[in-house]
Order: sequence, then C-alpha cells, then structure tokens
Amino acid sequence: MQSLLRSCSLQVFFDYEYPPAMTKWGAKHCSDFSAVCKLLDFERFDFVYGHFPYRRYDYPDAHYCTVLRHPLARAISHFNYWKHQLPATNLIAQARHPSIAAIKSGELDFAGFIEECKIDRVYDQYFERQSTRHFYGVDFVEDWQKGTHRLVDRLGLDASQLKNLRQATTVDDIPQAHLDHAAHLLQDDIGWFDEQWAHWH
Repeated sequence: MQSLLRSCSLQVFFDYEYPPAMTKWGAKHCSDFSAVCKLLDFERFDFVYGHFPYRRYDYPDAHYCTVLRHPLARAISHFNYWKHQLPATNLIAQARHPSIAAIKSGELDFAGFIEECKIDRVYDQYFERQSTRHFYGVDFVEDWQKGTHRLVDRLGLDASQLKNLRQATTVDDIPQAHLDHAAHLLQDDIGWFDEQWAHWH
C-alpha cells in the first residue's frame, strides 16, 4: 500500500512513528511525536496515512476514515506480521518489542503473544474509547486486504499493484481454548468494536 501511495499523484504524509503503546517508553514517544505534529502545517497534504492516535491530527476541517477489524482477527494478523512478515533485520522493532525474537523462533505462541505483548487495549489506545460517529467513514473487514482494495478503489488508484499477503496463521490453526482466552483478554476492545459496528450498520 505504501509503495502504491508513494507512486501516485496524491500528496500523502505517512505516519507510522510512535503509535499508541502500552509501555511507558512507547506512550511517552507517542505523546512527544503528537506534540511535534501539532506544530506542523499539513495543508499541503491530501491525507495522512498510517497508524496513529486520531487526536494527533485533530484539525477543524479534517475528515477521518478508518478500517476496523474484530479485535480477535486483528490480534491474529498482528501475530502473523511479527512472526512471518517483519524482517529479521529490523533491529529497531526488536529493540522496542523483545518478544518478536521469541515469536519468530516459535518459543512464544499466539496465547503467549496475547499475554505478554499487552495488545488487549489497542483500540482504546488509538481511539480513547471515543465513538467514530463523527468520522467521514468507517469500514469493517475481516480480511484486511479486502479493506485495502476498497480504499484504493475509492481513491481512484490501480488496485492491481497491491501485493497479496497470505495469512500464515489463521483462526483454524489456533486451539479453541486459546481463542477463548484471547477473547476474554480483549473484551474491552471487543465491546468498543461492537458499539461502532452497531452504529455504522
């Protein structure tokens, strides 16, 4: 998606710097970077794309849109990314998240990932329990690639340039007891997600 947006005529600001985090280190850097962004002029950009707290770009004329997945599906995707897609050479990511090495080696499974990596309040961290009622649009998908293709279509871009990524670990590969435990840990995010679903549907 990034390479497609970089090659199109739209002026895009990419923000993957210090998204919301449960750790003190991550939370401080997220807050600091948000303060820096408040000092910048984003009028020249068509839109901002990435992972960031929505209040970071809380401008009067800003239009927000987002793609939401069920928290359990999102957690499985997060696990897949760290285990199979994140390059082993990305030492900065591994310094921020020491559990990545254990996940890649197989020492830490999905259940351990949910427990140890503190991802039980991801939506809470990004949206601060706020409703998305005022958003320009919210897309709900189980398959992230389908949501990405819909976004690309709305922007009038060529979706054929998108890479298709296969989920190496699926819900069928995870023991039901682990899924049930994950759903219990993710119950706050699931509750918020269900509220947004009810509003937009």
